[in-house]
Amino acid sequence: MLAPHFLEVKKLPTSVDNKVEVENLHDAFIKEKKQSFSQAIQRDRLYKRPAGYVEQNGIWIVAVLLKYFMKQVLHFSHVDFMKAMKEDLGPVQGEVGMWVLQNYIDFQKARGKDDNKKRAMIVMEIIKSFLEKQYEYIGKETKYNFINKYSPKKMPEKVILRSSIKIVYSWMHHAPNTWFEETQKQEEDIK
Repeated sequence: MLAPHFLEVKKLPTSVDNKVEVENLHDAFIKEKKQSFSQAIQRDRLYKRPAGYVEQNGIWIVAVLLKYFMKQVLHFSHVDFMKAMKEDLGPVQGEVGMWVLQNYIDFQKARGKDDNKKRAMIVMEIIKSFLEKQYEYIGKETKYNFINKYSPKKMPEKVILRSSIKIVYSWMHHAPNTWFEETQKQEEDIK
């Protein structure tokens, strides 16, 4: 049932009609995804990014936070956006977030969902900017409005206030103790 869709998404020759061949290609695809995810999480652990502290039973928060980022945070004012970046969105601000976004973009492209793909690409650009320059670039309101095609400046009728959201799955509520210990250690090292 999935064979034609899998072959189409991976742009493989449709002449592959042997069930075993399709299963082998699918297994290789899954192995490739697992390996690239593992590399992404290892880089986040190496650089002590929040996603590196997400435990196995907490990986769901990455998907929830990315959905929150794409559907709501993109419509925040710059002040609310910065608060969300600092408090809520830790696990998506790294290699794991980029990995999930790239897979999401590929999936939306295959489905022909241009708006979802566009949102994911904007979030990816924001995260890339964050990884390169931390808050130096996106901390400026003009730069935020330039990158974000859904900002209040470009879509004033769609503004969302962070305070109006009833339930926010913030990283600060779900982070493990090891994350808080590491940030406290870094703050002490700075002093």
